[in-house]
Amino acid sequence: MPSIPLGYVPVVRTDDGVVLTENSAILQYVAEQLSESGIGARPGMERSKLQQWLCFIGTELHKALFTPLLGKTVPAEVKAYTLERYLSRLDYLNKYPSRAVNSCSIISAWRTPISPPC
Repeated sequence: MPSIPLGYVPVVRTDDGVVLTENSAILQYVAEQLSESGIGARPGMERSKLQQWLCFIGTELHKALFTPLLGKTVPAEVKAYTLERYLSRLDYLNKYPSRAVNSCSIISAWRTPISPPC
């Protein structure tokens, strides 16, 4: 197990010793290592859309919504405010895939590890 520089997971140590700690970096690294599998995005707009969704999930959902909601010591008032303020992010995510399924080659109804609703 690689040492965890920031004290959280996920973390991956590559074959050449580089430690990656952020979801989007790890997912894209794995996709590149398994390029024959087709789980990643092609260069250009497809990769940009993947980046867009990985950033959205990491910032708008994980940090802004899920971290406060799932925190054991977060006061109920903060959780209520978080839901009121950020629940629209889930609504957006819930509506988006139906418009995008046929327009993005890397989405397969969320079947692959890094398939965003691009």
